[in-house]
Amino acid sequence: MQLYITSKRLLFMKFETHHNMKKIFLILSLIPILVNAQYQPDPDFLDRQAALKMKSYEKLLKQPKSSSGLNYDMKYGRYFWIVDPAIRYIRGSVTTYFEPTLASINEMSFDMTESLSVDSIVFHNTNLTYTHTNDIITIAFSSPVSGGATDSITVFYQGDPAANGFGSFTQDFHGDNVPIIWTLSEPYGAHDWMPCKESLSDKIDSIDVFTQTPTGYKTGSNGVLISETINGDTVETHWKHRHPIVTYLVAFAVTNYAAYSNIVPLPSGGTFEVLNYVYPESLATAQTETPRIVEIFDLYHQFIIEYPFKNEKYGHAQCGFGGGMEHQTMSFMGDFGHELMAHELMHQWFGDYITCGSWKDLWLNEGFATFFHGWTYEHMFEGFYWNIWKEQQINKVTQYPSGSVYCYDTTDVSLLFSSRLRYSKGAMILHMLRWEIGDSAFFAGINNYLTNPLYTNKTALTPDIIQAFETAADTSLTDYFNDWCYNEGYPIYNIQWWQETNNNLHIVVNQSQSHPSVSFFKMHLPFKVEGATDTLMLRLHNTTSDQHFIVPIGFSVSQLKFNSDFRIVTKNSVVTNNNLLIDNSDNIAVFPNPINRYVSIKTENNILPERIEISDITGKIINEFVPKFFKEEEFKIDVSYLRAGVYFIKIISGNKTVLKKIVKE
Repeated sequence: MQLYITSKRLLFMKFETHHNMKKIFLILSLIPILVNAQYQPDPDFLDRQAALKMKSYEKLLKQPKSSSGLNYDMKYGRYFWIVDPAIRYIRGSVTTYFEPTLASINEMSFDMTESLSVDSIVFHNTNLTYTHTNDIITIAFSSPVSGGATDSITVFYQGDPAANGFGSFTQDFHGDNVPIIWTLSEPYGAHDWMPCKESLSDKIDSIDVFTQTPTGYKTGSNGVLISETINGDTVETHWKHRHPIVTYLVAFAVTNYAAYSNIVPLPSGGTFEVLNYVYPESLATAQTETPRIVEIFDLYHQFIIEYPFKNEKYGHAQCGFGGGMEHQTMSFMGDFGHELMAHELMHQWFGDYITCGSWKDLWLNEGFATFFHGWTYEHMFEGFYWNIWKEQQINKVTQYPSGSVYCYDTTDVSLLFSSRLRYSKGAMILHMLRWEIGDSAFFAGINNYLTNPLYTNKTALTPDIIQAFETAADTSLTDYFNDWCYNEGYPIYNIQWWQETNNNLHIVVNQSQSHPSVSFFKMHLPFKVEGATDTLMLRLHNTTSDQHFIVPIGFSVSQLKFNSDFRIVTKNSVVTNNNLLIDNSDNIAVFPNPINRYVSIKTENNILPERIEISDITGKIINEFVPKFFKEEEFKIDVSYLRAGVYFIKIISGNKTVLKKIVKE
């Protein structure tokens, strides 16, 4: 039996017999059926991602702030590590090519935990003196090192990286008790297992990684696999990466990996490799799952620049954690589900190619990766999961009334790695921005950002992405990002609607805010107008509270739906059909019409207005007042200040509201 999904999302079963091969199709359901659970949006996915990256940051906050590396710029790194995954230990050397940022320097420093010991430090074939305290190696030069030229220094070291629970250097076991060692350094865990400069602002221009392991093991790392050379009972592996890389993205993983490749075609021509390192016991399953990465690449390439490391590779290395880590050119993966593969892949553009310039701007990494992995649901699986994913994000964002996407307090670990704010709300900022400026400007802004040499292979801050979007959209987005990124909360709407006998649809929008940091969210609001056989989509720009929209509709409206396709973030919004009578059968008359200077309002049957409003054709209220008394059930208003045009008078009395159209001559 084979299962098929047709273009109309009908599920069929196909039976074949050896006798007549007759195909019998049975329609099982008109409702879309989930093809495979690995493709479904997981409401807990982002929580696991955030928790994984939270660990090493907790350690950082318990230590004095490092000031290492402030007087030099890293140019190149050559790493040599001797590792046996059966033994929790690392021995090797790190050679750093650097250029002093001052006229001359007398010392330099690296970050490295005191759980590791320095064997020697060699500069120009000479051993240098050093101190190693507070997890900082400070090296004294025998004579000043001049700026303006590149020099190099090598630190030989070894030790058992502390099993501190922060996950930066992990030994684990899989299958039939097979050992594995992997590293995961974001944001500041690299110094747990090597001497380094842990800095967001100073990317290493290029690196080479050499590992020596027992035979039978494979090492996955950054860049291109140059060689695997067997020497007796050991194998030396060489990886070369020739793109700038931030320290926390340098990584390796060692176990008895099985390797295979998927091939990605490029829109510009040619192909590149996706190299998969997986556990042997997972090989058969992984080979059915990772081919989807090619489809994800194809989708991304339709809308944004080509994969920035296409001249080397992309890859997956399976590890034993719940989630993934976007190490440059080779993501370390806990599984090969759709969300995780799409999320980690997009990090290669947002996080690796362009890295957030401060942890306050972490949403530039995580919000973009989350948006794009969710956005794949709009284009894949026939769009079935798209609304499900958007609703999950909105529900997550609106769990609490407060919280900004920009992280003002990076000392609060749970706040910095908040899956609700940095991931979900960051993603929804982008989703709503598409709605505000349109897809053309949205993707043009992203590609402006991804091709700007000020940021590519470097770092960027939130104002940089704002500028890219503003240039593409040719409009100011200051209010939008102030409201949604720098301030807190979300809007809550109370919407009333009715329809005149001439089919004009009236929509009155009132907005409140979940947090006082935003006085009003100016947004385009999505409405779906439904009749017996007709449907109309409306996009109305809400700029003030109690805004009154009047829309000519060519059919009788039975239902007005708000945000039914989850365009904007909101919660507990109410839509009410007032079923108002807006015609001359009311016991309220407005005359003369057209008018010149005065308009009179006359009521019958003791109907006394509590409030009267005059609004223009856009719904903007021009004047409002409370009548203190009526003389002979008639009230006269001076409207001489109005310009010629069409206006509306709203008369509110108890539970009754009457709207009258007037023409000012």
